[in-house]
Amino acid sequence: MDEFRTWPKETLLEMLQVQGVSGVSAAMSKDELLATLMSLLPADSDQPEGDASADAVGGDTAGGDTAGTEATGDRVSAIDEDKVTFRVRWRTTTYKVVLPRAATLAELKRQVYEHTGVLVADQVIEGVTAYGAALTDDTSFLELDMVVPVYDVTMSGKPVCESSSAAAAAPPPSSTASNWSSHRMSNSNDDARAFRAVLRSAATAGRGSRVSGPVVRAPSRSAALQARKEAKAFTTAFEAEFGTGHPPFFDGALEEAFHSATALSRFVVVVLHNSDAEFSQQFCEHILCSEYVREVVVMNALVWARNVAGAADERNPHVRKLAAVAETGLSRASLVIDQYPVVACVGAVNGEMALLSARTGYVTVDDMVACVLEAAEAHSRRADDERVAMSKRLKVAAAAEASLTDSERAERDERERLAAERTAMREQQDAAYQASLAADRAKAKAKAEAEAKATEAKLAAERVMLEEARAAEAAATRLASLKDALPTEPEADGADVVTVAVRTSSGRLQRRFTAATLFDTVLDWLEVEGIKNVIGVASTYPRKQYGRGAGSLSEAGFSGSIIFNVCTE
Repeated sequence: MDEFRTWPKETLLEMLQVQGVSGVSAAMSKDELLATLMSLLPADSDQPEGDASADAVGGDTAGGDTAGTEATGDRVSAIDEDKVTFRVRWRTTTYKVVLPRAATLAELKRQVYEHTGVLVADQVIEGVTAYGAALTDDTSFLELDMVVPVYDVTMSGKPVCESSSAAAAAPPPSSTASNWSSHRMSNSNDDARAFRAVLRSAATAGRGSRVSGPVVRAPSRSAALQARKEAKAFTTAFEAEFGTGHPPFFDGALEEAFHSATALSRFVVVVLHNSDAEFSQQFCEHILCSEYVREVVVMNALVWARNVAGAADERNPHVRKLAAVAETGLSRASLVIDQYPVVACVGAVNGEMALLSARTGYVTVDDMVACVLEAAEAHSRRADDERVAMSKRLKVAAAAEASLTDSERAERDERERLAAERTAMREQQDAAYQASLAADRAKAKAKAEAEAKATEAKLAAERVMLEEARAAEAAATRLASLKDALPTEPEADGADVVTVAVRTSSGRLQRRFTAATLFDTVLDWLEVEGIKNVIGVASTYPRKQYGRGAGSLSEAGFSGSIIFNVCTE
């Protein structure tokens, strides 16, 4: 009882659901789930029994089968009448598997796979066919009218990857109820070491050949940079919440991951994570960060992951891209993206992206590992098929070469030589044509640049002329205005008349003004007479300059006649 209290609530719920217990739900508390689980156990049992538990009960030693029967005999009487027990004999070991009577033969094979490593497709189970008509993997035990509580069956088949003879000598790891939990959730133990030995062999199977380069186009530079930013952001957010125990995430676009994986004779595990989905927290924490998952993935594939939260439908480019890959005729599996997370294994088939296997929604460690191993097997078969096809092509070519006579071989060589010469000539002509095009483009560019410069110079000159004309017009208008504003020149014999003479660089100017005339008016008169940039006039003795705002002639003390020198800027 104390052992089960350490299990997470999710593990208890999954165990009860797998057992087919009705009435359990996620709304139940952990104590309620624990009480329900304990009610299913025999009174003298310390270990739970379920479809995921299988005990190795004997071997090919004296009395081995009898010992196995005795080891399970006490429990058989306590088994629910809605369940059926199988004693599966494989090689030297017998495993007990308990399943609901509504289960199918496929579910029995999946349980056997967990303990033997023999793929479902490779299993041959003898002992069940006697109970009904022709069987398929979808046949349920209810259809077979299996009323006996315990059945002895024999399974034959070879594990997906046997690394050495030790695999046959030592039984595969058993999966009791207690390590059923750790197999999904946690740590390293003897099962882990045995399981990893199988995975290491699986990772190396079928890697002897290299496939031709993929025809998938690499992303543009800007798209690649954007993909790296997205990958970095996803990894940072993921590790901040779930830690660093995940398989390495590829730092780039999906196309780049595909190219890299193909070069390594591997495939890509695509993970579309939706942080808003129901199972995302459990998947990231207990599945993607599982030590088992990390090792199987690292040995077989590269991982490309993104978070599609907020746009987890066809609006999201990652969803569209993966859906398009799944719909190609080269794909080996189907995929409907309606639940998250999405785990899809993508590999190269005839140089193009193809879906090898996939899982969506609620994914356990077993589901994840099975998905990757299915893809590894498909990937290995494809590599084997390519090697066989290449071998056949080489043999055909060798046979054809051997059947040629000397004259036929000489004719072939001559045809190849002529074809090579024609190819070289076409390449030279193409190169010359491209060089001519480049020269024409350079000339056209230089001409266009010269014309542009000439046009710009012409426009600049026109702008200068226009500005000068406007300035001259403005100056003429101003002079005309100043001339009109000058007072009438008084008579020489008038009262308070001052005769002003100004020496200039070109001669002498003279005009009569009244004594009340301002120096501003005197300076305006000088501008009207054509003296430019005038700023004032200066008396000779005493030397003093008078500019605008200096007052009137009488205020400055001038009367009669006065001579000034002009002052300009």
